[in-house]
Amino acid sequence: MEMSMRDQTYDHVKQLMLTLYGEKNISILKDVDGNENGMGMYRGSTDVQIHVYPYKQDLSVITISAVLTYQTEATAELFEWISITNPKIMFGSLGFIEYNEKPGWGNVSFYCDLYGRTITKEELCNAVDNAGYMADKNDDFVVQKFGGLTTEQSLESQHDKGNQVIEGKGLDFSDFE
Repeated sequence: MEMSMRDQTYDHVKQLMLTLYGEKNISILKDVDGNENGMGMYRGSTDVQIHVYPYKQDLSVITISAVLTYQTEATAELFEWISITNPKIMFGSLGFIEYNEKPGWGNVSFYCDLYGRTITKEELCNAVDNAGYMADKNDDFVVQKFGGLTTEQSLESQHDKGNQVIEGKGLDFSDFE
């Protein structure tokens, strides 16, 4: 059976990520059925995730995202800041993802998409590093101005409650070399 373009791209991106950042720094994300559906890693003090989705008939797109804040209230001031800031961002954009279980609250995240079929190591590295940089450099500002928690604060809170955060990963937010 022939692999779909999405699956081919996912395998390629996974190999690139492991080559670029090392197996010890990449977590494989799985859906509720145990199927691989993405990769995650810490960059600076943020969590960067990489997912591959089908696009059009037989193409794929890679979405790289990084959460700036968790548990942030949806306010007009926050949405105004996002709308004023987005045109200043050269690659990617900010968005607000509202929680289904808690309307009016959600995450502020940075996203960028790349065409999957022709992705290069350099393009992937630049996108992952850019997402991590954007989130890491703006998370404290967003929390201070609009509330919520940074990734580090959210994970520390979960850890303090006895929840396992990411299997096999500590709360070390130092960048690796």
